[in-house]
Amino acid sequence: MATRIRSFLAGALVVGLIAFVTGGTYSAFFSRTSNGDGTGNRFSAGTVHLVDNDSGSLMFNMSGMRPTDAPRTSCITVTYNGSLDAAVHLYGTVSSTGVEQYINLKIEVGTTTTGFGDCSGFSASQTLFDATLSGFAAKTDWTSGLIDPLSPWTTGQSRAYRFTVSLQNTSAAQGRTATVSFSWEARNL
Repeated sequence: MATRIRSFLAGALVVGLIAFVTGGTYSAFFSRTSNGDGTGNRFSAGTVHLVDNDSGSLMFNMSGMRPTDAPRTSCITVTYNGSLDAAVHLYGTVSSTGVEQYINLKIEVGTTTTGFGDCSGFSASQTLFDATLSGFAAKTDWTSGLIDPLSPWTTGQSRAYRFTVSLQNTSAAQGRTATVSFSWEARNL
């Protein structure tokens, strides 16, 4: 009798161990569902991307300016290739020995049928800035920059800008110099 009890207990112990190792009871029924049809869900971030048509060239390289010189113009086209709608601001970096207060700067936005630098096909829709270069010098970043009135920009849109500069008639401008870099920055809405 004791042998039978030991055999029974040993068998129960083996069954208990098998149940423990295999995770308990086993069922032949199951069901599963999934989302993504085996290809998986996808996530892709949008883009913000501006380009211009200057090919690395300067809009202006003027030396020996005279107050009697006719105002000079140069045009540039900026194109938005981002996938997200964006606001665009224009600002700059000005380095000067004091002539910036004597240089008149007018910036207009519109359309053009001509290439970089050539304003013969430019048609203005709005004046963005009309003051001295020293006034533009305060526009140093996105926050203080000029807001493009045609925002928001969408994929493939272009804007032409006409820059007009002239030197005021004052002897205080003699021998002074200035350099300026114009920057357009887009930020998604």
